[in-house]
Amino acid sequence: MLRSWWRLSRLVPLLTITGAAAFLLCASFGLVKLRLAEGVLIGLLSLVAVDALVERISILERLERSMGDGGRIQPLRKRDVIPSPDRFARQASSIHVLAVSGISIARRYEHFFRQKLSEGCRIEFLLLKPDSTLVEIWKKQNLGSATTEAHIHSTLQVLRAWVDEYAKSRCCEVRLLNMFAPFSLVGVDFDKRTATMLVEFHGYKTALDQRAHIEISKEDHPYWFNFFRDQYLHALADSEAVDWNQVGQGSGRQAHNPEPEPDGNRASHGPAR
Repeated sequence: MLRSWWRLSRLVPLLTITGAAAFLLCASFGLVKLRLAEGVLIGLLSLVAVDALVERISILERLERSMGDGGRIQPLRKRDVIPSPDRFARQASSIHVLAVSGISIARRYEHFFRQKLSEGCRIEFLLLKPDSTLVEIWKKQNLGSATTEAHIHSTLQVLRAWVDEYAKSRCCEVRLLNMFAPFSLVGVDFDKRTATMLVEFHGYKTALDQRAHIEISKEDHPYWFNFFRDQYLHALADSEAVDWNQVGQGSGRQAHNPEPEPDGNRASHGPAR
């Protein structure tokens, strides 16, 4: 951006200011004789040049702020190199999870989430309804999704224990969606300046450990942070409360004993499955 600053349109005001200052300086030392009208004219030209220069600088600064995402976008990363939730959300006062089943995060980091709840952290989970017709579409679109319903029920059983334990504080909320987004995410402190999130792109016919991930912060990537935050809020608005009486039903024994994740996913800690 600094290289593009040195253009003729920006150099002209600088040269005008420099030339006017040189003439006025020479006149003050008697090297050049200037009439009053000429001095006033040079002074006015200097003011016009300063105004033009200030305007160009302010436009440049606005462009740099609006394009602030351009220079510091994080590269896409695989799941095994992104920060785990217990590191990513260690200082969080609110955690927001959008996922299909969420089993790869809720069960693996149950101790961490319980600790955060005990500290008063608010935790939200948005999951796909286990009886949604979109479960079959999800299975066709993604590899290793044969037990999606069982995984959702298994996650809901874990989350139900959290909801019951912290019912008085109401700091744990679980809601269901009749759709799934093309991504999952874990967001931290959406309303704070230090807000950040991890986004996982589902892809097509990709295994869990092959998916692309990106870390987005509110300070460094305001446009894209607001975009994904708004996507989450739209999903939250379309979600519905969980009928806890139905949790564990409709999926048979698999809901209580879900199949383990494939070996390639056991070390994963991304946003959610």
